[in-house]
Amino acid sequence: MEEIVLVAIMMYLFREGSCNRMNEDREEEQFRQNYKSLLGLRLLYLDKVSDVMKQLDTEYLEELRKHVVNYLLNKRTVHRFRLLKQYFMIAIDGSGVYTYDHEPYRSCPYKENKHGKKTWYQNV
Repeated sequence: MEEIVLVAIMMYLFREGSCNRMNEDREEEQFRQNYKSLLGLRLLYLDKVSDVMKQLDTEYLEELRKHVVNYLLNKRTVHRFRLLKQYFMIAIDGSGVYTYDHEPYRSCPYKENKHGKKTWYQNV
């Protein structure tokens, strides 16, 4: 399970853009060797990973996130990155998921360009 979840995460960290692109890179021997030496895990095909992720309960991923954060804190891995040697910084990704050329629901956030065209959006 660790290999499956990590491949899914790494696809986004590597900015692959799609499962097909990650599978294409996976075919390169150097890419596989680098992945194995970096993470110590096998590089699985993304179609299999996708099948498992679709069936995975979101509660499992939430528990996994908690486990990773606790592990990093307990091992003091992130302590050297604290702000003013006191505060842990948290990055929040407000990535857009959907955009619309019309207001899909009342009070949906929107942006207006310099020509007055509005684009409504939904963030994660």
